[in-house]
Amino acid sequence: MQVILSWAGLGAEFSIQSLIGWLVAILLSWVPLMAQAAPESKVVHHLPKLSSVFPQGSEPGQTLRLEVLGEFLDRASAVVFLDTSIQGRILESHPTRAELEFQIDLTAAFGPHYFRLVTPRGASNLLLFRVGDQPHRNEHEPNGSFEQAEGVPVPVTLNGQLNFYEDFDFYRFQVKKGETWIFDLRAARNGNLFDAALILLDSNRRKLGHSEDYFDWDPFLTYTFSETGTYYLVVQPCHELAFDKFLDPNFAYQLDIRQAPHLQTVSPLSLTPGSISEVTLFGEGLLSTEAKVWFDESGFKGEVLEMCGFFAHVRIEIPEQVRKGQHHLALLTPAGRSTAATFLVDATPTHPGGAWLEPPVSITGIARYRQPERFFFWAKTNQSLLAGRLPATPCQRKGRGDCQKRRWRVSRCANQ
Repeated sequence: MQVILSWAGLGAEFSIQSLIGWLVAILLSWVPLMAQAAPESKVVHHLPKLSSVFPQGSEPGQTLRLEVLGEFLDRASAVVFLDTSIQGRILESHPTRAELEFQIDLTAAFGPHYFRLVTPRGASNLLLFRVGDQPHRNEHEPNGSFEQAEGVPVPVTLNGQLNFYEDFDFYRFQVKKGETWIFDLRAARNGNLFDAALILLDSNRRKLGHSEDYFDWDPFLTYTFSETGTYYLVVQPCHELAFDKFLDPNFAYQLDIRQAPHLQTVSPLSLTPGSISEVTLFGEGLLSTEAKVWFDESGFKGEVLEMCGFFAHVRIEIPEQVRKGQHHLALLTPAGRSTAATFLVDATPTHPGGAWLEPPVSITGIARYRQPERFFFWAKTNQSLLAGRLPATPCQRKGRGDCQKRRWRVSRCANQ
């Protein structure tokens, strides 16, 4: 069968088979074009995200109002802490900020506590809120110049922010001759991206001390004053964008001005139940011979044997029946309570030394840059060994050789 097509006087003859083939070819040529069509847009689910809280901490027994910044915070319905010593509630919430109220129990442990917000979108990430042992106060603007320096009583923990262009924070305080004071700014250790420097000045604007990037990018400064008088502490932004007319509203910090010691770590990190051990505490301001050892749980006993400024020797007695895992100790001095240091109670046999291991065993040591330690052990075919490293802690000041306290535990698993 043939079909005759005619247009403008022109005629063409096609068989019906040719016509069908021509139509099929056209349809097939459309298939790639249809495949290239824009995919349907998908709805992205956004969980709430917390980026900062201000103030970043408080004393026990306080009720205070706070502001958190982040994303997708609207319709927040609850504040959830990982422990019950702090209760929180939502006062108001918006897409990028929320107002909260915290009630801190008198028994709240010193140190970090973690919370999240809950919204119809889900639960947010965790954010740190720190409970401290010193009087807390928020900075008061304007305090951005030497002449505007804010007078503060010491010791004190200051909650501050550098959140607008060319913002510096100046603080003014009084000290006596011969006193040693510690200036410790926490931002990175509070989960904040703020990169700061601390500058210590006398009343003639002469620089007495400077610190930055001591703990990650947090500054830390210890100074013994040779004269009684008025002195100034400057919080300076070091972030490169801070000098390009930009400061993140999340740039918040806590500044401790204290005489009480600052503890960094304990060596050895791990102690066995029922043992009596002499340990070394590393830190700053370890001077008072009247210091007593404090523990986070009853049953422990401690005695200070020697205080040497940057380290102290302490005898610790671990009870036989004690909770295994992390514990905290601190020093109680006439100037106040020190920061807490973490140690572990573990019944795993301790490595006696040398390169040869007999699992199960725990290894406590110091990791130094480009000085690897190597260990050897026997293992059977198809036998599994489980090795885990506990978190490292800094143990020396910068300039004395960077090192970290580490503890490894190696144990045998069942054959597989």
